[in-house]
Amino acid sequence: MSKHHYDILILGESLTARLAGALLAKAGRRLLTFADRVESPPAWLGNSLYMRQILDLLGGRHQLAPAPRLQILCGQTRLELHGCYPLEEELQREFPSCHEQLHQLLQWLKTRGETLEQQLWESAGPPLFGFVGELRLGARLLLRRSGYRSLRQPLHRFLQEIQDLEARRWLDTLFSGLALQPARNLTLAEGALLWNNLSQTQAIAESSFRELLEQRYQQFHGRLESPDVIEQLTNAQSL
Repeated sequence: MSKHHYDILILGESLTARLAGALLAKAGRRLLTFADRVESPPAWLGNSLYMRQILDLLGGRHQLAPAPRLQILCGQTRLELHGCYPLEEELQREFPSCHEQLHQLLQWLKTRGETLEQQLWESAGPPLFGFVGELRLGARLLLRRSGYRSLRQPLHRFLQEIQDLEARRWLDTLFSGLALQPARNLTLAEGALLWNNLSQTQAIAESSFRELLEQRYQQFHGRLESPDVIEQLTNAQSL
C-alpha cells in the first residue's frame, strides 16, 4: 500500500461504522476503512427525527418508503400496525371496551415523543436508552425547562390507567418488544420516544441506506482496504 496521510482509521464495516465514515468523509476528513465485504444481518432502522436529519445531510430523504406491516401478538390478541386498517379501527376490534382510552393514551405518547425528539435534536444529538441515556435526557430537558419531571415516572404506572387486563398485557408486550427489556424498566419519556418512532407511517429501507452510505463514502474520497493489509504491514515492520 502506498503512503498516504489519514485523519481517521475505521476498523470494521458495521452499519454504524458506515454511517460514521460517510458523515466524517462529507465533513472533509481523510478516512481509511479496513473491512471485508461480508454480508451482515439486516438491521431495523427506526424512523426517528435523528435518522431523517441524517438522510437530509446525505441527500437521501427520497429513500423513505411506507412503513412495513407489523403484527403485535399477545395471547388471543392480534393487532396490526401500518396495515389495511387505521390503528383506531384495529384497537376497536381487539379492545371494544376500552379502545377510545387506549387510542388517546397512544396518541398522547406520540405527541410527547415528537416533542422530546425535537428538543433532543436541538440539544445536540440523539437520546440513548438505559441509565446513562436517562441521565443525559434528564439533564438536557431540565436545562431547557421542558417539564421533564412528569416524564421520569415509570411507564408501567402510566399504562395501569387502562382498566382492561388484556389491553395492559398487550401494551406490556409492545413496549417490552420495542425496548428488548421489560417494560417496567422504562420511563414514560423512553416509552414516548419508542412509540413515536414505531408509529411513523414511513420507514428507512436498510439495504438502500447501506448503499447510500457507501456511495457517499466513495464520493467524498473515503478509502477501503482489506484487513489483510494490516497484517502485511506488521510483517514488513518485523523484518
